Amino acid sequence: LLEWSQAGGRLVSGDSGGSLVGWGLDRAGQLHTAFHHELKDPLVQVIFRTVSSSEPGMDINGLARAAVAGDERALDLFSSWRPKTGKRGGLGGDTSRENINFYCGSVAGVVYYLTENGSCMEVLQADGAIRKILYHEGGDSLVVVTEALVVGQFRVEPDGSLVETSKVKMSSRSADCSLTWAGRGLLAITTVTVIVIVIVFVFVIVIVIVIVPII
Repeated sequence: LLEWSQAGGRLVSGDSGGSLVGWGLDRAGQLHTAFHHELKDPLVQVIFRTVSSSEPGMDINGLARAAVAGDERALDLFSSWRPKTGKRGGLGGDTSRENINFYCGSVAGVVYYLTENGSCMEVLQADGAIRKILYHEGGDSLVVVTEALVVGQFRVEPDGSLVETSKVKMSSRSADCSLTWAGRGLLAITTVTVIVIVIVFVFVIVIVIVIVPII
């Protein structure tokens, strides 16, 4: 696995042995190791949270107080936040407000959440291997598809933890599937039976529409 963050402030690499490495860039454009985890769990996918860490609704003062009081999650979130005037090296993009926290799915069905400083926590244990993870930037939610073709939608909390809002079980002759965003809040999924399923996300409501199969 090899995944760059949107503005190039972080590179993440992973392998089938469960080794996960976060790379940073100095002002000269040279890579350096930011953190390294041996999860011992084959990794499937890495996906970044693409919304800004410094969201208008984030209570920075409250986070600071909680961090000083010993709240580890608040400490991780606070340490990943940086003000609008912050500067950072990168590939030339504006990375000053980039959120480089990310999710990682594994063959064991675990979804990990890693912060900018490398803090790692398990936020989901699914029933079966993770097939695909998609991040919904507009709704700050995560879509997780498992090997059993269970599609779950999860609300992302400020500390990166997940709260399930809906779940759909698909039927197919094979676990092979492909999915992508088909529009704002529209998720298109294809299976080996050539059935296209469109899932419409509106807040916590999920509507499943099956388009006529192609024979």
